[in-house]
Order: sequence, then C-alpha cells, then structure tokens
Amino acid sequence: MQEVIKKTRTRGLMNIHAAEILKNTKTEYEADTPVHINGAISMKITDNFATETTYSEDGVEEVITEYIDSDIEMEINRLAPQERELFLGQLFKNGFLMKSAEDIQKELALSWMSKLANGLYEFSQYYCLKFNQGDEVTYNTKADKVETQTNSLKGKAYNRKLEQEIDGKKKHLYANIVDEEQLLAEHTDAKQAIESWFSAVQEPALTAGVVATGLTVASAAGTAKGKTALTVTPDKASGNTYKYKSDITVAMPSINRDLSGWTAWDGTAEITATTGNDIVVAEVDSKGLCKKAGKAIVIAKA
Repeated sequence: MQEVIKKTRTRGLMNIHAAEILKNTKTEYEADTPVHINGAISMKITDNFATETTYSEDGVEEVITEYIDSDIEMEINRLAPQERELFLGQLFKNGFLMKSAEDIQKELALSWMSKLANGLYEFSQYYCLKFNQGDEVTYNTKADKVETQTNSLKGKAYNRKLEQEIDGKKKHLYANIVDEEQLLAEHTDAKQAIESWFSAVQEPALTAGVVATGLTVASAAGTAKGKTALTVTPDKASGNTYKYKSDITVAMPSINRDLSGWTAWDGTAEITATTGNDIVVAEVDSKGLCKKAGKAIVIAKA
C-alpha cells in the first residue's frame, strides 16, 4: 500500500506555459514546444461530469459518471499581441493586431505549477483546450485612485482523441498532474517528468521505468579552469544526439524518458562542471527520448 503524506494547501500560481497541438488523433498526440506566458494571476478549473442514477428493486442500482469537459478561466496581467495570436487565433502582422470574424482559436496544451504551503509544488497539465468562451478586457479612465486592469480568458478543456490502455482499461486522458508532496522514492519517472515539465508536454509513465544503461562515460580535466573533457563509448546511433545533466547528485534516466530539459552536447565540447559532482550523459532519439545513458564523477580543471 502506498504511503499518503500529510497534505498542505496550495498558495501560488506560476510558470504558465502553452503549447500548440500539432496532432490529436486516435493514434497520435503531439504538441509543439511550450511557450512561457508571463504575468500569471489566477487559474480556475472546473471539471464537468454527467451523472445518471439508475434504480431497481426500489433502490439505487448504480450511479454512472462520465467526464464531459472542463471550464477554464485564466487571468493574467495583460495579453501581448503575440499571445493573442497563440491563444485566440488573431493575426499579429507588421506591428498590427488584427481581429476578424474568421479567427479560429488554436487547440492548445496548458501547463503550470502551484506552490504548496510547505515549499513543494503541484505540477498540472491539461492536454487539449481552446480559449473560445470569452476574452474580457476592461478599460477605465484615470481617476483619483490608481486602478490597474487585467486580461481574463475563458475556455473549454476536453479529453484528447488518443486512446490508451491503462491497467487493462481504455482511457482518453485530459489532464496529467504530479503532486510533489506525494512522491515516493520509487516514483522516479514522475520526478524526471518534473525536470522537463515546461520544455515539453509530458506523458505519464504507465509502467515503472527501466533505468537506461549502455554508455560508459569518463571525465578528465579540461583545458580551461572549471572545464571537464568527457569521453563516451560506444558511439551514438545514426540520427541520435547527446544530452547531459550535472549536479551534486543526478538520477539515471529511464528508457524512453523525455529529456527535453537536459542540455544538448555535441560529443566533443568541454563542459563547465564542478569537480565531485555527478554528470550523466544520455543518448536520445530525434524526439528527445532517452535510449542509453551513463554516469561519471566530474573532474574539472582547477
């Protein structure tokens, strides 16, 4: 049985990111690179369900609940023209923001984080939504009291078309949430997802990840102060690239983990790192998914 850790309240909102959906079919879901939307003020999410109660033998037989959609209301300090183009399909060209009757709101994925009272975070991601329920801007004349205005957007979130089998049941996901407060030591995939939460739309790991191996990494002092020279064997496969991460301790990534948040490396350049720290080098495919990895202890030029 999993341990349930003491819960604390949320008390913050930050790092809103939006990504345009590139593919949303029964077999594929793909989102573009998320864009940071500055000036987060509030986010209200209401998940809507249809409920039907069936009766037999003079009593309740079953209560059937089905997800319909989610109402989303987001308030930020002000939408820039480029953000209006992303959220509302309006055209920003040659310095002009043009609104037309033909504007079509883009299908987006939305990500953000909320700080908990104990300093940890809850990370949220909604896979499919459109801000097509209202765009509210208020203008007031200047008076004796300074009064600033904000932008409010209203929209609908809904499940994606991609059908997945999870624990033997077919599901269409509409949201993905990681509560850092509730993570256990074995939840390594969720911890790694947090690292890339805002660099790519994350997919939940449906099974416990298999730790990536297959690379031998060696570190030696580089030619400049604070630099380390790495050698990695064997060579990466054709079409693959390297990513690395260095810190006091770095956990080994699992196979097929999205490493979009790691730093790209060409395989030859010296890297700035701290002697004694871990450094993990991963071989990733064209989608940034980990295929192999290896670890070394940094030796940097003093």
